[in-house]
Amino acid sequence: MNKKKLSREQWLSNLTVATIIMSIWLLKFLPHQWGTIILLTGVGIYWYHRILKKFKK
Repeated sequence: MNKKKLSREQWLSNLTVATIIMSIWLLKFLPHQWGTIILLTGVGIYWYHRILKKFKK
């Protein structure tokens, strides 16, 4: 509601956190083990990119 009071970086960080929390919450509505598979895949991709950044430095 107070988007005009936030800087662009603050607004984007809040939007990112809200999007991640909403996607994790929506995973519980998937049938059987699909939620776990998708969550672990996302975490794996995140760690993969993080490792690549360390080696590029």
